[in-house]
Amino acid sequence: MQLISDIFHVLLSLPSQHVIFGTLSTIFCIAAAWIYSHGSNSLKTIFLETSSWLVLINEMLFQINMIYYGTWSVKTSLPLEMCYISAILIPVYTRNRNFRLLKNWLFFAGFGGSFFAFLNTNLSEMSQIYISIHYFFAHGLVV
Repeated sequence: MQLISDIFHVLLSLPSQHVIFGTLSTIFCIAAAWIYSHGSNSLKTIFLETSSWLVLINEMLFQINMIYYGTWSVKTSLPLEMCYISAILIPVYTRNRNFRLLKNWLFFAGFGGSFFAFLNTNLSEMSQIYISIHYFFAHGLVV
């Protein structure tokens, strides 16, 4: 019972925006997984193609946003974290679905990291709404 209480206190200590965006992202992820698992092969292809484009557009808009606000830097702005690398690998996966190493990467590094990003954020401030959207959108697409 103590464990459940501790988990509840951790959730209460999260920033409210994180809880809201995390909840919405989780709902969208569950809905997308259900649609994908019950869809035809053509629907699955459309879903993966759309996700591929959304990942690339999301990352490009984020980089443009950082440049526009003058906060872009090589040290902090490049998508070199495992979750963002996994998100950018979605278009590669769409073209090479039978590549076992890529499947392993997306499952262990991508899914695991993105799932836990919903539970624990690395965003210290959420003043710019687009940073939050980029964060949850990129992680949600990987999940």
